[in-house]
Amino acid sequence: MTLFTPEERRRFQPSGSDPVLFVAMLLLIGLGITMIYSATAQQLLAAGVDPYTSMRKQAIWAVIAVILFLAFSIVDYRELEHFAGGIYIATVLAILATYFFPEVNGATRWILVGGQSLQPSEFAKPAMAVVLAASLRRRRDEEETTLTWKKIVRALLLLVLPVLLIVRQPDLGTSLVYFFLAGLMIYAAGATGRQVVGLVGGAVAAGWVLFQVGFLKAYQLSRFTCFFDPGTDPQGDCYNQVQSITAIGSGRFSGKGLFNGYLTQLNYVPEQESDFIFTAIGEQLGFLGAVVILAVYAVILWRLLAIGITSGDPFATLVLVGIAGGLGFQVFVNVGMTVQLVPITGLPLPLVSAGGSSMLATAISLGIANSIWARRPATRAQQRTELVSGPIDGPG
Repeated sequence: MTLFTPEERRRFQPSGSDPVLFVAMLLLIGLGITMIYSATAQQLLAAGVDPYTSMRKQAIWAVIAVILFLAFSIVDYRELEHFAGGIYIATVLAILATYFFPEVNGATRWILVGGQSLQPSEFAKPAMAVVLAASLRRRRDEEETTLTWKKIVRALLLLVLPVLLIVRQPDLGTSLVYFFLAGLMIYAAGATGRQVVGLVGGAVAAGWVLFQVGFLKAYQLSRFTCFFDPGTDPQGDCYNQVQSITAIGSGRFSGKGLFNGYLTQLNYVPEQESDFIFTAIGEQLGFLGAVVILAVYAVILWRLLAIGITSGDPFATLVLVGIAGGLGFQVFVNVGMTVQLVPITGLPLPLVSAGGSSMLATAISLGIANSIWARRPATRAQQRTELVSGPIDGPG
């Protein structure tokens, strides 16, 4: 079953990609591959392993990511709304499946597909943006311009199950992305100021209760302690925080130069090719390079919101608000933890950190945005004109 007839499909064929969005994505992917090589080459060489191993693996993920971007650009985004229920069920089942695979470092976040580890909670980010948008968007037969509590509660109930499963893995950092994503979407869907205050108050109260009942694990509490005072245990729990700040600070304004950061090269910062990849950027490219990278992310966020606002479709707008919110929150937290703006959490830097799941999920998100751009109102109006005047390939 599909949402559109073959005739309707032909009317709304994609008219082209958003070049700014596509180029920005490629720039970040290219930077990530370069930084991963810089962060891992010396250790691999010392271990007698090909120094290009990590770089090559990330390059393969990059090729798959570009393919997924193009594939989701071709798919009509409106089909996603039609299958939102199935997408939700598949998302929950995929997250639930992680509990049937072996633990990795004390966590059950991954499933094995074709011999490769994939993290369903990453793919759930664009999936939940679609599901929540389908639930929250205003229908044509609805007269209310503001959002009803019924819709808000329904959206939150849809969010509860996947978030609880992710928290149980445990993965508190990723679960926070969903709350931020959902909050922005609820606001964009027409929530009133009173509703927003009520939701924020409820979230704060729930967080306080969870803290009081000992919901947070010992290592999560230590991250808060290290955030406020890294000197409490600089060689233990606070080691990552101290080394991260040191590495970024040593880069100063212009950095030490590509492949010349000894803290990065000698593995002084743990997980520097994944969660702490921004330390490699800060040390080698300095403040100037970091600002340029953040500017590229800003361009992506601008395009996501601009495409959503001009889409002329409430569903598309909400999807891109959710995608932009999740992406922006993740960038802020990842960069913020390396410079002690927020406590350390295990969130990768989108398109840059090593690993396939985050990159593929982000590429899917941007592909959905590109699909929406290709089917924007001006394009649809032009295609309708062509349909009325004659077949697209010429008069018959």
